[in-house]
Amino acid sequence: IKLAKTVIEIHGEFISTFPNSCPGLSTITRWRKDFDNSSINLEKNSSSGRPRETRTQEMIAAVKRLIEDNPRMTTRQM
Repeated sequence: IKLAKTVIEIHGEFISTFPNSCPGLSTITRWRKDFDNSSINLEKNSSSGRPRETRTQEMIAAVKRLIEDNPRMTTRQM
């Protein structure tokens, strides 16, 4: 089912909803084209990038030791 809305109408709705951070007309045009071509997948894909979190008991203990050994150590030095 395709909605019969033009890019201009969609852009107007974005402006109404997000007046201070509305994407540009060219961005919405690209999104609409991708969506119409079914190249947008709304399902969550697993990414192969960096894990969001590496909080383990071993890592917590290692960071705690670093801070205890040198309280002036910066996060960059860690």
